[in-house]
Amino acid sequence: MSNTDVMRNILEVYNKYFDDNDRHLLEEVTSCKFDTLMSLISELDTRTFCDIFTGVKSINKPQLNESGLQVYRSLLADKVLSARAKKSGYHDLKEYQTLMQDGFLVLEDFLPEENFKWLESKVQQFVSMQMPDGGRAPIHNPEKFYSLNEKMLTYLKMVWGVTEFYDDLRNGYPRVDIDNLIHKDYDGDVQKSLHTDTFHNTVKGWLYIDDVADHQGPFAYVKGSHRNTQRRASWDYENSILAYDPSHPLYKKRTERRDTWVMPGSYRIADHEKGEGENAELKRLGYDEPILCTGKKNTLVLATTKGFHKRHEVVKPGTQRLTVQIQFRVNPFPLTTTNTRNYSLGQDFLEQQ
Repeated sequence: MSNTDVMRNILEVYNKYFDDNDRHLLEEVTSCKFDTLMSLISELDTRTFCDIFTGVKSINKPQLNESGLQVYRSLLADKVLSARAKKSGYHDLKEYQTLMQDGFLVLEDFLPEENFKWLESKVQQFVSMQMPDGGRAPIHNPEKFYSLNEKMLTYLKMVWGVTEFYDDLRNGYPRVDIDNLIHKDYDGDVQKSLHTDTFHNTVKGWLYIDDVADHQGPFAYVKGSHRNTQRRASWDYENSILAYDPSHPLYKKRTERRDTWVMPGSYRIADHEKGEGENAELKRLGYDEPILCTGKKNTLVLATTKGFHKRHEVVKPGTQRLTVQIQFRVNPFPLTTTNTRNYSLGQDFLEQQ
């Protein structure tokens, strides 16, 4: 079987999950025909085809983007991940249902009291000795951390619909870091403007080691902003077109820009315009203002960072926020795989489950 035939077979499998409502939404926001996009994709070289069906944040192919590629990827990723989660039995979990409805989840008193006191003591001691001025450090024995409440492992798996961990691991487990955040007076902090990390659902979590109040820069999230509404899909479509065009009037407002590089695929709401600027854009898109995820120590906050989120602005520099951060991100599309040396077409994992 030729690569062209394999690619067509993969498209056929994926498009079983793409229903008439998805096609209508794609065609409505892009004014392009679904069949035209499929024809363009099926004619690609193998490497670009595989890029489309990985977690690569954006694809530098103007004709494909104008035909709705990024909207297709986002809609399809939602359907594929949901199908896998259903097959793995996660749809019945109330935590899964809340996370998929709201985009975030706040769980108070998450660890058993004895376990939290042990962890709190260890983290505070490490921070006072190794990171008194702030910083992030990996926990190299994540198995011990996750054993404090093994529900964390379930929560990380359920977004991806997997029953075992693979890829994006540290010593066999999803990454865990101690994050001693000392807020700085830095208006250019890209984490303090509302943004989306990528085009598909993913999961990050923060376990509060100290109480986190409004003035300590809590995680802020726009409820429901991860869902593919007509306005959100239109916003994503617009971004996919401007992502590689510095002359576009919205390029500087939307792209993630640091000192020396730009990150297409992670987009800002309003070019670091806090408060009124961001809220006006949110209102245009049909969203309420961000919810601040404050909480007492031993609160776990989980979120899919496809939705709009940020680190809330603090009252004054030097304020501390101490958390343990967890995250797990893999390819949302299981039919293609990548590594540092080559791109290959994988097996029909969806149909085999």
